[in-house]
Amino acid sequence: MSLKQKAQEWVNKKFIIVIRREIDFSVIRSFSVSKASGLVLFLVAFVMFFILGLIGANTFLKRWADPRFLETENA
Repeated sequence: MSLKQKAQEWVNKKFIIVIRREIDFSVIRSFSVSKASGLVLFLVAFVMFFILGLIGANTFLKRWADPRFLETENA
């Protein structure tokens, strides 16, 4: 098996994520996820949180997150 085939097999390997009730183990929801789609979802979420963090740190969250905010506003 070549390296390309191994890489494709690794990326396309599918997993099933199942959410069950604890009492009777009945299935509430199930998701089929491959490593590639999981990685893409993780990267999109990371970039989104990073951008929202940058926007929030420089705008409305500055009042709560930065202890020097009141000093600079009152000076």
